[in-house]
Amino acid sequence: MGHVLKAVDESLRRDVAIKVVLSRPHQDMLQGEAIAMARIRHEKVVQIYAFGTHQDLPYFVMEYMDGGDLEEILERETVLQPVVALGLLEKMAAGLTAIHEQGVVHRDVKPGNVLIGKNYRVALTDFGLATAFAERDVVAGTPLYIAPEVIRHDSVPDELRFARDQYSLAVAAFEMLTGDAPFDAE
Repeated sequence: MGHVLKAVDESLRRDVAIKVVLSRPHQDMLQGEAIAMARIRHEKVVQIYAFGTHQDLPYFVMEYMDGGDLEEILERETVLQPVVALGLLEKMAAGLTAIHEQGVVHRDVKPGNVLIGKNYRVALTDFGLATAFAERDVVAGTPLYIAPEVIRHDSVPDELRFARDQYSLAVAAFEMLTGDAPFDAE
């Protein structure tokens, strides 16, 4: 939905990432995403530094993670050693716990939204779907990682709303340990 650019914060002399959305329908989502990310202060969640507009285009500035994302690692490695996968999963689960403690459902947990930084720091990012569809009964996300009950529009008790993220985490775990998706279907 947007572009993420690496930049330098000249005032503080540090690398940052800037997310910009060019398509009009998605621009309103960007501020909601920034607000959702800013509410969560946890080392396993990417931090937001600023939100603004430039030439009528909304953007936000967030911390830059220099190691790429888990999807890139899985493309290179295919299958991770169990000890590595479990270490990553523990860190991802800690980030999800922090997100859920703030009452936020991520709605798009997947390897591409798991950033890896120095010293194998893991941080979750991309909260665009967390706020955009929080109040609507809309199926959104990456199909492989969407829980079946969400796709079927099954009624889920409010206390189980975070289970959709846990399902997505389990799919990522399966993928890390086997190199395959847990199922192959349209």
